[in-house]
Amino acid sequence: LAEVQRALERLIEEHLGAREVGLERERAGTGGVVVTPIAQLATVLRELVTSSARLAELRAAIPAELCALPQWVVWQAPQKIPYSPVTMLTASSTDRSTWGTFEEACACLDQNPARFAGIGFCFSVDDPYCGIDLDDCLAEGGIPHPRAWAMVERMGSYTEISPSGRGLKIIVKGSKPGGKCKAPIDW
Repeated sequence: LAEVQRALERLIEEHLGAREVGLERERAGTGGVVVTPIAQLATVLRELVTSSARLAELRAAIPAELCALPQWVVWQAPQKIPYSPVTMLTASSTDRSTWGTFEEACACLDQNPARFAGIGFCFSVDDPYCGIDLDDCLAEGGIPHPRAWAMVERMGSYTEISPSGRGLKIIVKGSKPGGKCKAPIDW
C-alpha cells in the first residue's frame, strides 16, 4: 500500500503541482491533523485494496460455479439471519428476489462490516446443489472430529466452517432424499 500511495502522490503532484502537494505535507507535519486530498485518496485506495483482497480471497476459496449463481445473501451474527445484499432487508431462503450475486454479497459485507458477519449461498430447487451440515464436529482450535473429517474427504467437495464456528458445511452436487434429513451425530 505504501508503494501505491507514493505512486498516487506522484500522479497528484503531476496534476496539481509539487507546490500545492508540498504545502499539504507541510501543514500535516505541524502536529495538527489535516485531511489532505492525498490522505483522502489513500484512505479510499486502502479500502478498495482491502475490499478487493477480501473478494479475491473469497473467490479463490469458493468454487467458481457457485460464485456465478445469483443465490447469495449476507448474514448477521449470532442469529445467522439472512439479509439481501441488494436491499439489506431480511432475505428468504426460498425467495430468489431477496438474493443477490456473489459480488453484491461481498460488496455489502465489505461496506457494512459492523452489521454483517458473512455471506451465504442459498440452495434452490433449480440448482443441482445440496448441503451437508456437520454440527458441533469441531474441537477446540477448530480441529474436526476424525469421523467428520472422513466425511469431508469422502464428499470431496467445497467445505467451510459454519457461522457458529463449531461445525462444517459441505456443498455437494446432489439432491436431498425427501424432506428434512436431520440426524444427530454424537461426535
